[in-house]
Amino acid sequence: LIDVIRIGSTDLACDVEFRTVDATAEAGVKYVAKQGVLQFQPGEEIKTLEIEIVDNDRWDATLEFKVELSNCRNATLGRYLYQCRVRIIDDECFPSNKFRELTLQGEIESIPKFPLLFEYVKLNFQYPFFLRKALILVVFQQLDNLVEIAYLVMLDLMLVDVFTRLQNCED
Repeated sequence: LIDVIRIGSTDLACDVEFRTVDATAEAGVKYVAKQGVLQFQPGEEIKTLEIEIVDNDRWDATLEFKVELSNCRNATLGRYLYQCRVRIIDDECFPSNKFRELTLQGEIESIPKFPLLFEYVKLNFQYPFFLRKALILVVFQQLDNLVEIAYLVMLDLMLVDVFTRLQNCED
C-alpha cells in the first residue's frame, strides 16, 4: 500500500495521474503494473494505492520499482515528491526453499553441501544471462580439453615413432 498525501489547501477537489515504472523489478514478474487517476474530494488529504506484488518461489535480491505522479489538476506537484521508490524484499530462502525449515531452525551446518550447491546452480540457470554465459564457458573449456588431448596424442605418436626408429637403427 502506498499513501499519496495532499499537502496544503484542501478546499477544492483535485486529481493526479499515477503510474508504475520498472527499476530493478520488472512489471509482470515481481509486481503488477498499474496506472490511473487519483481523485481527491474537498477536505480529503490521503489516497491509498494498492499495487500487487507477485509472489513466487524463486529467490531474488531486493528489487524496486517507482510510482510516479503527473498531470496534476487543481494542485501542484512537489519538486521532489512526484515519485517514490518501492522496495520488494523477498521472503524466500537463498538459494531456494528446499532447506527453508533447517535454515529457520538455525541448523545451517546440517544442510548437505552438494544438494545446496545444486540448488545454487539451479538458481543461476533460471536467469538467461547466466545460462548463456555458463554454456559458452563449458563449450570453450571442452575445446581446451580437446586441444590438450590432441596434443598428448600427437606427442605419444611422435614418441612411439622415435622409439620405433631407434629400435630399427639398432637392428
